[in-house]
Amino acid sequence: MATANLLLHIHAHPDPRAAEQLSGALRDIPGVLDARHNPRRDNLFLVDFEPGAVAPRAVLEAARRAGYPGDLIGL
Repeated sequence: MATANLLLHIHAHPDPRAAEQLSGALRDIPGVLDARHNPRRDNLFLVDFEPGAVAPRAVLEAARRAGYPGDLIGL
């Protein structure tokens, strides 16, 4: 199984509870293996995923649906 990661920049600065909720919502996406929040840079999330199972754009859209608009800044 090949894996990749992406860096997601959320426009808002979520508090720790909201950041954990968003990480959990991203982990619930089929094909996402892990989603981690960087507490030193509170609007960045590192997401590990299976490229054949989920598209990076789907991760971004899931964050937006959860109320956290942002951008993909790295793959």
